[in-house]
This record gives sequence, structure tokens and C-alpha cells, in this order.
Amino acid sequence: MEDTPLTTAEAEEMRMKMTKEGVESGVVADILGNLLARKVSVQVMLDSGLGKAVKSQKKHADPKVAEAADKLTAKWREIVAAESQKKSTPAKAAEKKEGKGAPAPKAGSSEKKAEKK
Repeated sequence: MEDTPLTTAEAEEMRMKMTKEGVESGVVADILGNLLARKVSVQVMLDSGLGKAVKSQKKHADPKVAEAADKLTAKWREIVAAESQKKSTPAKAAEKKEGKGAPAPKAGSSEKKAEKK
């Protein structure tokens, strides 16, 4: 099971168990430990709402749960950053560097706005 990609259905089930009223901290810690060992895509995090549920556990009264949630959110931040970087193609990065991205504002446009005020 370790390093097996997490499905959206599994993620939703874990989210529901973790956020259930009166859930014991040991159950939450087990879920977080399981998640630390699994591959979780950004899409699964978003579709299931698991990311928000894990983030909320960072404020848990049990320090072990809070620490595990903190480690998991740090791991997931790296995954999100890496995936975002993949989506930014070298061509787009070059355009931004050369100033070819968005068109430049028209000359004098900010001066005209200042005059109107």
C-alpha cells in the first residue's frame, strides 16, 4: 500500500473519517501517517477536499497529530510547487523574461488617470 497513488474515493473517505465529530486523535494520526506514505496528486487533493482537512489538523490539540499534519502539508506544498513548475513551459518562461508576456501599458495611460482625479 505504501507509495500507492491515492484515489479520490479513498481521499474522500479519509477526509470524512478525519473530520468526523468526536474522532479520536489516534485515528487521525493513523490517517495522516498513511497519507505521508502515499502518492497524492494535486487533483485528488483538490477534488476530495483532503488538503483543507489536513491543514485544519495543524491546530489539533494532540501535538503528534498537529506535527504529522504540518509535515504532510509541507510535503504537499512541494508537490504543488513542482507540478506548477512543470506547467510553466520553457517558452513561457522565456517570454516573461524577454517581456513578451502581457502587452505593456499604453504610454501616458497612468498620467491620464491621475489628471481625471
